[in-house]
Amino acid sequence: MEIEYFLNAVYYSMNERYIRQGRFLGRIVDIVVFFVIRYCTPTNLRNKWLTRLQDPNNQKIVDDVLYGSESGLSLVYCDYYFAYFCASYAMFLAWVLYSIIERYVSISFIAIASTVLVLGYIPCHMTVYRKNKYIKYFKQFKKKDASWHRKWRWVTIGFMLGGIFISILGFLYYAHNHRYKI
Repeated sequence: MEIEYFLNAVYYSMNERYIRQGRFLGRIVDIVVFFVIRYCTPTNLRNKWLTRLQDPNNQKIVDDVLYGSESGLSLVYCDYYFAYFCASYAMFLAWVLYSIIERYVSISFIAIASTVLVLGYIPCHMTVYRKNKYIKYFKQFKKKDASWHRKWRWVTIGFMLGGIFISILGFLYYAHNHRYKI
């Protein structure tokens, strides 16, 4: 499997997950806001706010701002976590390199970690964000069937748990080589 396809599919699945979470939380907020507007505001404001809330044009604008595939807030949220999980695999390498290099040269962990993180983030940036490649993949992935989406949800969960696990494993490797008690 091609790394570009893999990273874009994971990014797409993460974004879809955050959109589902946002819509679920949005329904809860809508219920609370509707209750507050209905029972805690004066009648003249209540009618104006309720008509604005129920206007489909306003809902389309809100959906585009929150969940748009080119510049929605769900993408901003997803970018942060996608970069974190991609970098977590590089952190394993940083801990291992630090435990090896520290024996011979006095160097700070931050120097090694920042170098490794930058080098680890470059493939993610080149395959997903450069020239907005993810938009082309998003259009392609939206046409896939439900079994494909289900499969990639599980792959994405595995990618995220693997990133957490490998980061912890790298730290434990460092701690074991330096005889620290955890």
